[in-house]
Amino acid sequence: MRLGIRPVRNLLLLAWMSGPCGPAAATAAPAFVVIQGDQFTADGQVYKLKGTNYYPKGRMWAAMWTNWDIGLIRFETGMMRDAGLNCARILVPYTHGGWDGPNVPASRLQMLEDLVNLMGEFGIRSCVTLFDWETSFPAAGTSKEADHYLYLTAIVNRLRNNPY
Repeated sequence: MRLGIRPVRNLLLLAWMSGPCGPAAATAAPAFVVIQGDQFTADGQVYKLKGTNYYPKGRMWAAMWTNWDIGLIRFETGMMRDAGLNCARILVPYTHGGWDGPNVPASRLQMLEDLVNLMGEFGIRSCVTLFDWETSFPAAGTSKEADHYLYLTAIVNRLRNNPY
């Protein structure tokens, strides 16, 4: 399957796909989603992805982060769960909406982690997509590549042990 995204984004997607995912269980640790043949599975059961891209109503793209409303996000996450969704793609900007790539503000990391945790509590797994709106694809060894790595590392290190 060709994803049509650049190598650093492919690596991030693979890291998230191999990380903790799957339907939330009240008493058990979250299951890992793996690929078996041409299907996703969790705990040996076929796992059908039913998801959406997510922005809060009236707060698309950068406005999601600059007009943060966790109450609205909680309400809409409940609606997603009630509609049977089990995954959501969260787009994280590089330099818009208060994200100051390559130096990621602690406040934005906390917002992202809060969002991933909230969705996880509702049984919805997050696919965090980084570098939204970033159009440069720097060559290896350049300072811009180092900047991208700094941004990527900050976010992945924050979420790498997150069960959702």
